[in-house]
Amino acid sequence: MAEKVSGSDQAANLLKQAENSICDSEALHKTILLTSMEGYWMVDMQGCLVEVNGAYCRMSGYTQQELLSMCISDLEAAEEPSDTALHLQKVMTQGEDRFESRHRRKDGKIIEVEISIKYLPFDGGRIVAFLRDITECRKWEDALRRSEKRFRKLIQNSRDILVILDENGIVRHLSDAVESITGYKPEECLGKLCFDYVHPDDMNKVIEKFKEILANPGATKREEYRHRHKNGGWVQLEAIGANLLNDETVEGIVLNVRDITKRKQDEAALQESEIRFRQLADATWEGILIHRDGILLDGNQALFDMFGYKTAEAIGRSILDFIDPEYTEKIVQRLKETTQTSILHVEGKGRKKDGTVFPIEALGRPITHNNLPARVTAVRDLTERIGAEQKLQNTLASLRKAVSATVQVLVTAVETRDPYTAGHQNRSAALAHAIATEMGLSQDKIDGIGMAGSIHDIGKLSIPAEILSKPTNLTEIEFPLIKEHAKKGYEMLKDVESPWPLAEMVYQHHERMDGSGYPRGLKGEEILIESRILAVADVVESMASHRPYRPALGLDAALEEIENNKGTLYDADAVDACLRLFREKGYQLALR
Repeated sequence: MAEKVSGSDQAANLLKQAENSICDSEALHKTILLTSMEGYWMVDMQGCLVEVNGAYCRMSGYTQQELLSMCISDLEAAEEPSDTALHLQKVMTQGEDRFESRHRRKDGKIIEVEISIKYLPFDGGRIVAFLRDITECRKWEDALRRSEKRFRKLIQNSRDILVILDENGIVRHLSDAVESITGYKPEECLGKLCFDYVHPDDMNKVIEKFKEILANPGATKREEYRHRHKNGGWVQLEAIGANLLNDETVEGIVLNVRDITKRKQDEAALQESEIRFRQLADATWEGILIHRDGILLDGNQALFDMFGYKTAEAIGRSILDFIDPEYTEKIVQRLKETTQTSILHVEGKGRKKDGTVFPIEALGRPITHNNLPARVTAVRDLTERIGAEQKLQNTLASLRKAVSATVQVLVTAVETRDPYTAGHQNRSAALAHAIATEMGLSQDKIDGIGMAGSIHDIGKLSIPAEILSKPTNLTEIEFPLIKEHAKKGYEMLKDVESPWPLAEMVYQHHERMDGSGYPRGLKGEEILIESRILAVADVVESMASHRPYRPALGLDAALEEIENNKGTLYDADAVDACLRLFREKGYQLALR
């Protein structure tokens, strides 16, 4: 028969079971606290630590034994009175509290912590806390704030407009740049339908682009349109838009809008300029072509007509197709030598589509064509010019022959009347020709000096023969008559057609560098270089030759005369050239 249990024993058993359950529960909770990933500590009412878990040991860098000998104030990094102490006092009345603080680890490093505390009213009062290290979190938050600040500053300083629209096209955000571009303040447009500001003619394409952006997450679209300005006008804008996503959900559209009014104006001006250039190019007789790397990009109608091509046939061809093969290597070499900034000028022969070869001249300079370096070249057909130049040369040759024949007639007339004067002119002409050659003058000037020299005393035909051949010195009345021969010669020749200023050369051959000559008293550069040379030749020949009124003074005396008066009476360069001819190169006068 079972032993009967008394009521008092049952009560004792129940109490024992309850105590065991409480102990088990306390052990479980303590195990959870001590193994938690969050820091945990318990302090008494004086703020001294009485219990910590491993997570807080790792967080603070102290061992459990070290922490249990410390107070909370020992761990705080604040220089001001303890924030934690204030919260510990506060929690006694409110039961619990949450705040942030800064703790100093054992290694001196400062960490940011978030603390949640609760008051427990046993053992004289205890406060427990759970702590989370939020140092890295705060760093990211600070970085995010700095990034947002920089982004906002960038947006506000940008000349472009940042626009955020919702899925219905309502303006939700506008940067300040909108006012400088459209005249509207941001607040005037917020909450408005963006399409209300679009030009009616651009409305359909803008709406279609808006729909495309909404329907294609991740895609960017671009459109140009006209936007109303607050003053009633229109500005040209370019908008680049993309979806505004939140967890892959489309919340609207973000737009970057740029003012392209000036660009559009420049494009229109450029287009107008190109039209004017095309009209001008097509109106010129010269062929004009644009090429890059030797490939024809464009040309005017005169070019295509010149070479016998249609426009479509010529564009895209190598420019060497328009050059006679004989000149191809020369053209290629010149192009290689030419820099991107230099002007290229060449003459050669072109080749037409039918194979005809003709003379051309080309002048090219660098330009920018479609934003890339190129060259524009003007091509001229020289066929007519060369023909005209040949005719001119023939005409000049005929004229020279006519002048020579006229001069010869005059020389013959002088010889008939005064043999002395005729011989003097021929010898002076030969010497003047040699001096001009020694000075390096052009062949044309040399020929003119020789021609003028042969008739420089033609004016003496107007002087009585008895005065010219008088064997004694001239009287004061006769000498002025002789001096008139320069002017008389000018009057005889002034109406003679000639490629040289013969009349003026004859008129000036007795002028002197210092102005002491006759008949006009010219000086220095006022005297033609041809006349200055004739003056030297005339003096040398006259002094070296016999005259009716005196014997020859000799070549040495003649050279001494011009040398002593070099630069004063006679041109210095002409004198030096004359002296070199006689003293260094053996020149001789054909004296009688």
